[in-house]
Amino acid sequence: MKTQKINLRESSPFGNYGRVVSTKDVFSAINIAHCQNGLHLGALKTHKKIIEGYAKFARKAVEIFISFCPTCNLNKRQLKKALQPIFSTRFLQRLQIDLIAMESKPDNEFRYIGHVVDHFSKFHILFPMRNKTAVETANYLKDLC
Repeated sequence: MKTQKINLRESSPFGNYGRVVSTKDVFSAINIAHCQNGLHLGALKTHKKIIEGYAKFARKAVEIFISFCPTCNLNKRQLKKALQPIFSTRFLQRLQIDLIAMESKPDNEFRYIGHVVDHFSKFHILFPMRNKTAVETANYLKDLC
């Protein structure tokens, strides 16, 4: 849609009078002011732009128009959910496990180091591993508990 400039208030010998928008032209008046130069102005700037050229224009109409503007809705910041902390109440209730590859400098048949951190006490436990399969990792964790 081609954008147009809104005419400023016309002056007359009786004072400054703004034009009145008919109900069928409300949408186009808001659209022209909202999409100035390809930019999508916010509700306050759009309303300010409209009242420069028109008399008594409701801000609520501008806010409703902008709430349905597809371009503005795409660019609107999405609210992120607040992160919930993870609580643990005892030792070895919740663990963080990491496997470190030592393939460049293996110690005989041990090519990996298992690293376990307890969430409650922040205690670190290291153990050697031959391979990084789930079965071998589970066996070391079973021996740990």
